Amino acid sequence: MENPKTVIVIGVSAGGVEVLTALVRDLPTDLDAAILIVLHISAQAPSLLARILARAGPLPVTQAVDGEPLRSGHIYVPQPDNHVIVEQGFIRVVHGPRENRHRPSIDVLFRTAITRLIDKPVPLDDTRRDRLSKLTNSFRGQLERMNRLITDLVDVGRLQTGKMTLEKHALDLRTVVREAAEQTQMGTPDTTIRLQIEPANQPVLVNGDADRLIQIMLNLLQNAIKHANSPTIDVRLQRTNGNHDQPTRAMIEVQDYGQGIAPQHLDRLWTRFYQVEGTSSLTQTGLGLGLFIAKHLVEQHDGTIAVESQVGAGSIFRVVLPLVD
Repeated sequence: MENPKTVIVIGVSAGGVEVLTALVRDLPTDLDAAILIVLHISAQAPSLLARILARAGPLPVTQAVDGEPLRSGHIYVPQPDNHVIVEQGFIRVVHGPRENRHRPSIDVLFRTAITRLIDKPVPLDDTRRDRLSKLTNSFRGQLERMNRLITDLVDVGRLQTGKMTLEKHALDLRTVVREAAEQTQMGTPDTTIRLQIEPANQPVLVNGDADRLIQIMLNLLQNAIKHANSPTIDVRLQRTNGNHDQPTRAMIEVQDYGQGIAPQHLDRLWTRFYQVEGTSSLTQTGLGLGLFIAKHLVEQHDGTIAVESQVGAGSIFRVVLPLVD
């Protein structure tokens, strides 16, 4: 395809290769746009970005060549230690001064894209509007994912240094569970999340930080969706049967019906950066921090977290928290 009517420019910091690979993997083969990507890396670093992105997605990826015409359905990345800029229908590769201590620089690409490409508004027909909407949603999803990865890394640092602070107060756990289930359901329409609260009309009061409790639930739900490949997830909230030795507690269960986890992996699930080999996490990448963070947050709420799993049948993650007297 030639002469793109749309040019998409993307700037990413050095840690964004993972997000870029996920993004290009989802691009359509008939994309009627040219894409230019600038990654902030050292001038001495080997130029592997084109090779990485070409392996990840369906579109051809090449280093930009000075004077090369832009082509639809093509991804361009800069040459090492050179800026890439765009003019009407062509790519320019220039050495130029560093900007914000980088060459290539995101600023240079964005500035030229705005000043040299925008001529007049292009009316969008229904087909182009639909494609643009899908592409925008893809970008938004990857940005949200990047934000989650960064948040997870920050949380790990706080947990390890003892700087994680919780704002605890008495709250109804039913609200937490419902909100987490609704958030996850809206973002994953292909997965059915079934929520069961018993008894439904009785508050389940715990002393906790609402945001962190929701984070625990979201981590467990996302873990089930990404790694279990289960079309249905059951979420249950109930009270345990107390006795003289063990008081009544709140219990949350997140159950999936995926491939399950082999016994040798169970104890290591709570370890930083650990991912079970052979799961769908190979295609839906992450850092392997969600369960590590969930475990530590549960413990900061004086609770416990455990997992039961059977290969071929699925897994149940169980959180138990003390109730407010």
